[in-house]
Amino acid sequence: MLKKLRGLLGGAAASAATTAKAGLPKEHALLRQIAERRTEDPLIGAKMGSREVTQRLLTALHGERGIPIESALCALGALAGYSCQASVRALAVARGLPETAHLVAVDTRGGQRYFFGDA
Repeated sequence: MLKKLRGLLGGAAASAATTAKAGLPKEHALLRQIAERRTEDPLIGAKMGSREVTQRLLTALHGERGIPIESALCALGALAGYSCQASVRALAVARGLPETAHLVAVDTRGGQRYFFGDA
């Protein structure tokens, strides 16, 4: 299931390959449409993006017995948490601060690093 999800959501390499094959004209058309509609709805890009992420996630999770809601909620929660962290990092950089200025980093004995912060 995770391989299927990774394939549909794609990493940087999968995304670059998809864009290089056929996505570029479609991507430009989509970005143009978002820019045109942004005056009416400032959140149109986020709305369209979230709709696409949700659809890809549900497609990836769909199996013989339907969509396991627990897995869908877990994946959406992880994506939401990461999105919050990415936003905090981008705000810090925009203000000229180190990327992790508003996060607390905790290193484990195993060499992993976890980031925490106020919601």
